[in-house]
Amino acid sequence: MRFVWLYLGLMILVATGWSGMATTRRQEFCDVCGLRRTVTDRDVSGILVSRSVAEHDNEYHRLHVEFIAPTPCTHLWRFSSSSSTNGEIGCGAFPIRLRFASTMRRLRFLKPQQTAVVMRAIPLDDRTADWRLVMAQAKAFQALHDAPRGTEQAWWRKNAHLFAPPKTQAKEARPNSGVLLQ
Repeated sequence: MRFVWLYLGLMILVATGWSGMATTRRQEFCDVCGLRRTVTDRDVSGILVSRSVAEHDNEYHRLHVEFIAPTPCTHLWRFSSSSSTNGEIGCGAFPIRLRFASTMRRLRFLKPQQTAVVMRAIPLDDRTADWRLVMAQAKAFQALHDAPRGTEQAWWRKNAHLFAPPKTQAKEARPNSGVLLQ
């Protein structure tokens, strides 16, 4: 009889706990290297029971490790503020550059230094990016995506100016001093 009451008590606890169980899932990406991850939290009546984290490698991350920084990243995680991942600029969604693996893969057909220039010029943090430049780069990536295989060097010649580092203008330390600051 004691076991029946114990069993009944456990069933009541499970039934009431199960009804208050919630699972939340959020998508995040690293602002530095582009690695993506999914964080899943499970809680019962507001108390965190478990958390699981799954990292998802992508072509941008592989290119970043190969051409920019082979050392491990310390990761600056940022989560998507919208429910969709359409990559619209400024909406808080994943940067569109992380979504098109086939286009990013075609960067491997460029010379290594050209690939490195493109990778350094792609801003993952859209909050501080120049929107006109980001849109021009997005159009260039679309052109690369639509271009036939083997035309990557022609694409580079046409679009290299979009990925060039910004030019710093020399400023004078004092007017008419003749000393330039870089």
